Amino acid sequence: MAKSKSSDRSKKSSSGANAARLKPADFIKQKARTLPIGDCYLGSDPDNPGRTTAVVTRIRPSGNIAACYFMIDKNCFGVTDAFCRVNMTPDNWKDELEESTSLYHLKPASYAEIHNLIFGAIEFAEEAGLEPASTFDIAEYMLDDDSDESIPLMTFDFGRNGKHYVEISQYTPEAMGVVEGLKEKLGDKFEFKITDPKAPWSIRNKPTQPVFPIEPFSYDYPRYPAEPTVKHPFIAETFLDPANYFSIPADTTANILALPPDEAAADIAAVMLYATGRTYRQIADGSDDSSPNSAIMHSLIHLTAIKSDKALDALTDLAHQSFDFIEAHLGDYATELVPEALMTASGDNIGSITRIIDSPGLDAFNRFYAFKALALKYKHQPELRDKIKEALRAHLERLAADLPATRACSAEYAGLIMGLFDDMQLSELLPEIKTVYDTGFVDTSICGDYTTIAANMTKPVNDGELTTSSIEEYYSQLKRSQDIAESR
Repeated sequence: MAKSKSSDRSKKSSSGANAARLKPADFIKQKARTLPIGDCYLGSDPDNPGRTTAVVTRIRPSGNIAACYFMIDKNCFGVTDAFCRVNMTPDNWKDELEESTSLYHLKPASYAEIHNLIFGAIEFAEEAGLEPASTFDIAEYMLDDDSDESIPLMTFDFGRNGKHYVEISQYTPEAMGVVEGLKEKLGDKFEFKITDPKAPWSIRNKPTQPVFPIEPFSYDYPRYPAEPTVKHPFIAETFLDPANYFSIPADTTANILALPPDEAAADIAAVMLYATGRTYRQIADGSDDSSPNSAIMHSLIHLTAIKSDKALDALTDLAHQSFDFIEAHLGDYATELVPEALMTASGDNIGSITRIIDSPGLDAFNRFYAFKALALKYKHQPELRDKIKEALRAHLERLAADLPATRACSAEYAGLIMGLFDDMQLSELLPEIKTVYDTGFVDTSICGDYTTIAANMTKPVNDGELTTSSIEEYYSQLKRSQDIAESR
């Protein structure tokens, strides 16, 4: 039986409707590779030459455009994202291309160039155990199969100096976890740089560097008090009051300093332990919703002026807290307040500081703060210099033995402390310092190489990091912080 024309038209119409009903993802997977390749474009990122955007278009039978954008990190991660537009009119595509050209700095490119760039970046990322973004599962069908031998083979340089390279723009545990994963996969065959302005001062804008082992943080937390047990309640009430976030009334400070030093220090220690117990768990899991206060900040500021060892246990506990804890309570003030409070509270007791320095599981910065307390003692307590010098010599000898295994130390910590030897002008310890450098486990991006340290020993004495501040000066700094915060 012959087919009627109307029957034919009906079938064609039905077939067209089925094609139109394809979801965009299904259309790309089933149809894209059957469409001719149209114009292609390759972009650039002026702020990061390792990043680029590639655009591949396909021409539909109607003349409409299917376009796919591929976000590519040539330094390490390969294809980091992809998205497609499957049915744009030529006019719509013209408008979008104009906008995309401005946004991604696009220039015309050959399909072969883009194909080789994308699959080369993916292969390079796979060496580091990294897979393309999940969006590539669909977007790859906008590309010809990589086994197609008709595509000319082209090569590109990936990474930096032949190594996988990562820039960390947000200094977070997650970002550093990525670095750790890369270290596990690649060893020292990759480099990274931290550009986050909020990162701790000593590692901002580091030059490219090898990744050293990180000492795992650990601390067996004590049982903290449910309430601060104090002899003078006004101390706890004032320090814990959120209204006193940036300052303490001057008459309150005068009253505290008028107390017997041991009584004032004991009460301040009680406030510190109470404030720690209220917040350390929540800071660790990111759920801290307690009322904001600066109790630990106020405690340290006042302890810099109170010569008593009654707060030494609380300060030792503080030195064992996590990086996030110190950052949450003290921010950039930690680098001044923690060492100075430790110096004052420990008096002539050098061992109380060296025990902190030698404790396993400390955050590198907290270990550095304890070391800086010794350096401050060397500067401001000259009667202890001979004892401190020998303690430092013994510490350098331990570092030379323990750095390769990251036992109660790390390359980051070693890098942090080296500049303080220049500030102390301890040229007689240069042989021991060189032995530490010779381990290869000193992060020279923090402190410079051994020749830099040795050369600085011959320069005029510079207090550098070894200055101290008064209570009034600390609160003046906080007042400036308050003014800035309120002006935003």
